[in-house]
Formats: sequence, C-alpha cells, structure tokens
Amino acid sequence: MYSTIKETKTVYGGGCSEALMAQAVQLLVEKSEGKEQHAVQSFATALRQLPTIMADNAGLGTQKKLNYEHKINFLR
Repeated sequence: MYSTIKETKTVYGGGCSEALMAQAVQLLVEKSEGKEQHAVQSFATALRQLPTIMADNAGLGTQKKLNYEHKINFLR
C-alpha cells in the first residue's frame, strides 16, 4: 500500500497498451510502401487481436459472450 501512495501513476490494463501500440503501428502503415506496408499492417492487426486473446485466456470469452452475460444479469 505504501508503494501505491508513493507512486500514484496508473497503468491501464485489459489490453490498453496493446491497443495504443496498434494505433502507433497503424500510423506507420501510412508511411510505408510495398511489402513493408503489408508486414506493418499485419503486425498492427495482430496487436489489435491481443486484448481479445487475453480475455479468452482469462475465461472472459469474446464480446458476444460478455454481451450475453450482461443481458442475463440485467434481466435478473
């Protein structure tokens, strides 16, 4: 707890860093050409998929499953 009070910076989770990296890499796609552009685009796509993969590995499922569970909890 002391370290939390001493260091108040927040690190966002749930794939936020991967999403931000994907945005940065996507900007490089526009500056690239040819085969390099395709490679950079594929890397950005892979980065965008990581939050979903992490959610699946954590047992949270995909967005469809989360929406279904939200509807069930809402109806209770």
